[in-house]
Amino acid sequence: HRAFCWEHRPQQALRPRPSQDNTCSICLDTVENKISYKTMGCPACHDARFHRHCIQRLALHAGIAFRCPCCLKQEPFMTQMLIVGIRLSKRSPSWESDQEVGPSDQRHGRCDAATCLCPGGREHAEADG
Repeated sequence: HRAFCWEHRPQQALRPRPSQDNTCSICLDTVENKISYKTMGCPACHDARFHRHCIQRLALHAGIAFRCPCCLKQEPFMTQMLIVGIRLSKRSPSWESDQEVGPSDQRHGRCDAATCLCPGGREHAEADG
């Protein structure tokens, strides 16, 4: 990885955005009026502005699907983010993991208590739950 002092670090060259819309496109909180170390933008659509920590979090969760959350373009967005120091992950997006996230559509049909007190036994299940 390349390292730079604060004076010589790569900087984005994006045009200014109207002052009435200075919100982070990810968290919707206010961002600085200008591009800086803490405030970044999309070089493709020129509309999106982000906090550095918001876009870094998105990059790590999105993995190989990382792209501008506004215009959805991967290039030149990803290249620009790499240049300004955003770390990327080479894995699948966290929302596509193999682990089950939501409730299952199948019910658990067996009693797992150490001593089952159900008169019908461990395998007994009522129709209503």
